[in-house]
Amino acid sequence: MSQDPATLAFLPWLRRGISTGITAGSPDPGRAAFDVTLAFNGGREVSAPIALYGPGEVAGINPRSIIRTYPQPEVHDAECNYFPLIEFDQLDFPWRYTPAAPVNNRLHPWLVLIALTDNEIVGTEAAGADGRLPWIQVANASSLPHLTQSWAWAHVQITGLEANGDEEVADIVDQQPDRALSRLLCPRRLQPHTAYTVCLVPAFNRGRLAGLGEAIGVDDVRYHSAQPSWWQGVTSVKLPVYYQWRFQTGAAGDFESLTRQLLPPKQLSAGVGRRQMDVSAPGPELPPAAKAPMALEGALVSPAEPDSTETQDKVFTKSLHERLNVPTAMLDSGETRVVAPPLYGRWHAARDRIPSVDHPWFDTLNSDLRHRTMAGLGTRVVQKLQQELMAEAWDQVEGVLEINEQLRETQLAAAVTQRLRERHFETQDELSLLFITEPLHGQVQADQQTVRQTLRQKLPARGLLEGQFRRISRPLGPIRTRQRRLPEPEETTSSTQSEGSTASGESGLLIGLIEGERTFPLGGGKMRGSATLASVADHLQKPDTSDADTLILLQGLREGKLSEEIIMQAPANPDFQPAEETPVPKEWAGTESEWTQELATRKRQEIAHIFGSIDAQSPSTPSSGEGPIPPEPPSQEPLEIHLLRDTILAATDPAQTILLPLTERLTTAEWVEWDPAEHPGEQVMVAPEIDRPMYEPLQELSQEWLLPGVSQIPPNTVSLLKTNQKFIESYMAGLNHEMARELLWHEYPTDQRGTCFRQFWDVSGYMGPQPAGGLKDIRPIHMWGKSELGGNACQQTTDGEQIVLLIRGELLRHYPNTIIYVQKAMLKDENGQSVAEGGIRDENPGEENKKSPLFFGRLAPDIFFAGFALSQQEARGDDESTDQAQQGWYFVLQEQPSEPRFGLDAAGEHFGTELEPPGNWRDLSWGHLVDNAEALQEMSNIDLDQLDSSLLPKEGQGAEWHAHNGSLGSDLAFITLQAPFRALIHGSDMLPPEKE
Repeated sequence: MSQDPATLAFLPWLRRGISTGITAGSPDPGRAAFDVTLAFNGGREVSAPIALYGPGEVAGINPRSIIRTYPQPEVHDAECNYFPLIEFDQLDFPWRYTPAAPVNNRLHPWLVLIALTDNEIVGTEAAGADGRLPWIQVANASSLPHLTQSWAWAHVQITGLEANGDEEVADIVDQQPDRALSRLLCPRRLQPHTAYTVCLVPAFNRGRLAGLGEAIGVDDVRYHSAQPSWWQGVTSVKLPVYYQWRFQTGAAGDFESLTRQLLPPKQLSAGVGRRQMDVSAPGPELPPAAKAPMALEGALVSPAEPDSTETQDKVFTKSLHERLNVPTAMLDSGETRVVAPPLYGRWHAARDRIPSVDHPWFDTLNSDLRHRTMAGLGTRVVQKLQQELMAEAWDQVEGVLEINEQLRETQLAAAVTQRLRERHFETQDELSLLFITEPLHGQVQADQQTVRQTLRQKLPARGLLEGQFRRISRPLGPIRTRQRRLPEPEETTSSTQSEGSTASGESGLLIGLIEGERTFPLGGGKMRGSATLASVADHLQKPDTSDADTLILLQGLREGKLSEEIIMQAPANPDFQPAEETPVPKEWAGTESEWTQELATRKRQEIAHIFGSIDAQSPSTPSSGEGPIPPEPPSQEPLEIHLLRDTILAATDPAQTILLPLTERLTTAEWVEWDPAEHPGEQVMVAPEIDRPMYEPLQELSQEWLLPGVSQIPPNTVSLLKTNQKFIESYMAGLNHEMARELLWHEYPTDQRGTCFRQFWDVSGYMGPQPAGGLKDIRPIHMWGKSELGGNACQQTTDGEQIVLLIRGELLRHYPNTIIYVQKAMLKDENGQSVAEGGIRDENPGEENKKSPLFFGRLAPDIFFAGFALSQQEARGDDESTDQAQQGWYFVLQEQPSEPRFGLDAAGEHFGTELEPPGNWRDLSWGHLVDNAEALQEMSNIDLDQLDSSLLPKEGQGAEWHAHNGSLGSDLAFITLQAPFRALIHGSDMLPPEKE
């Protein structure tokens, strides 16, 4: 048994059941036979010969027993250096019908796998209706593998085997068969760009004849023969086919060979990513921008610094500012308007002229011709894609238009309601407002209870605000109208006021009772009538005037014996205040007054109910001997009617009753910035979020905009670039500026300050944890504030740029699923342990020291790039430092782990003895098997007997390669197993040295 370090163990063969009793080492006579002894209850034993089914009894196989083939059917770019294979879920299937026992731990399978080109097959026939298998006619047996070596290309694989004990293997086979499988390999050397047909055929002649439907009897000598289906030297052979599929190979080379073609890595020149821009004639009425062409950088640039750079002339910048500020100046002065160059980002920065001292990014973007060119590219892209961009924008606000329509209607309703409120509510005094709004009292909160509950507790009479009283008291209500209209007032002139007349204020007695006033204002009021002692006594007769002093006072008033001194010494009472008679002011003498006659009413029952409830609060004055005087009731809490008025007015505010309920019912997406609580009724203004990577439409304009000088990159190159954040921000600002204009033109609900585009690179393939700044390439433009242009990336590095790995070659075309990441480097000693000094750089394992690419991209025809959140200094490291944190990063290209594949490494430029022995079996290549390229071209199938028996690796010699040295099927599986390849390239090998 051979075991792979990845816990894959291989067995040379496996048998189960009665076939384990086969002892004959030679498969002759074609069917395995042995005696079986049976013991009966009587103790008698009976022996009988038994012959097992052999390959001659197999008419076909069940395709469901096949679990995998490699290459997959109809693949058109299969690797040339790997073996075709087929796998079965039944572990003993390849040896089940072999009519022989193993010899020297080698057991021939009863079927083999062959691979043939189209010109090697000279005839075919489909399966017959009688169950006959399909067959092929092979032109020459030399294109078939050696059947004497078929034992070498069959094995059993067990996954997760931790020990080599036979007992554990048996347990896995019996109890966990899903961890094991059987496999057949085809040792065919595949040629590039060639179509192959792979067939599963019988290895023994009896199986071949049975599959072809040739009936042979027991007397036929071929019936008892265990001859192979073919042997070398046969010119032609017809073979039945149990199973078949087709595939085609691609170009020569596998993952490892294509990766090695990229090495050693290269450093790109400063011209990559930059091109010259002629600025001698920038536009009409503008001077030259510079004396020489200026370097216009792309989105990706080489880390190498150019020798010199041309700067923009200050005179040109001043002239450009004047041209850009012309529209605003004309709007301010009312002059005729003219078309001027755009101010990119003006709505996001809320600026209409430059320079702007508090927005440096805005000045740089609009003042530098290079950045204006980049922003203009964004404008051009939006104009080219305006229809599909607007369609995507409208899809995102499907419900916003309906919401805004509701808000507009609600604003109209609120405006009308506010006008009515100002006219009919705010002009009323406290009592009138209470009368008008009585139906709302149960719905308006005043402190911890409703207004209605407050009035019930503090109002002297419950019926004062009820509907009956309101109907009675309305001056021109239906009741008063049905009675009769008021008579015309009679004009009269006031005379000297009669004795006992009093004057009161406008608040009236009712308000005095409600508010608990102790005195009534003197003068300035209406005539109320005369006051006598008896009427005062009646007025004092209230529930809260039952104390002894008040009773004495009342009795004195009844008898008319109360003196002025007694009145002045009486206790204070909220309903009675001693005062002198106040005559009407002299100024009233001779003043014209209006009087009306008393009106009768039919609602005497309601009036009786109202005033009866008031009278019911007046207790009878107890007479002498009638019993104890009742206790004084608690004082009544005064009603602050002005606060109730404010509460009712606030509760009837349309902003609270109309606008707020609607906005509370409306919900918007998380990306919509809308705060109805701050501005109730304000319409929703949105900016669509377009998440497509916007480098793609820029690339469609020209790849030179993305990476100028791309043609200077030689084939088979792996190197590093860096992103140009100033280019990205300028381009994205131009995109958003032009999109804001398109939105406004199409009457989109926007304020033009939203950032529609924030994604420049394609981050759809990112597999790592969510970065702290997110995966967007720029922050919202209106948040750039006082930052400089180029300093608004979501992923910030020490130098503001990101490192980009560039690969030009066939690797990513053939292996698009290549795993790419960076691994932190560290210093290690010879034993792989971390050291502080004297070590060598190696990878620092662990997921915490690994970073996945943030974005991916491609450039035609064969360029691939991946960006990482690393600066140049971080990727390069410090060669002089012993600090483990300063050792830089490795860029890793790793083959995708998959199901096991078998074969040899692709041949290079040297062959045979020109090659050094492989370091281990995994380094064995096709070049080790032949002496030159011509011999490799002519090779069909591997012949183990022709191999150099001295070919051994420098290490790992546990498995044997040559058949004469005792190799087994498990050895060949271990030797030819192809592990995923991985290449590590340090960042310092692809970056220019750091400037001192």
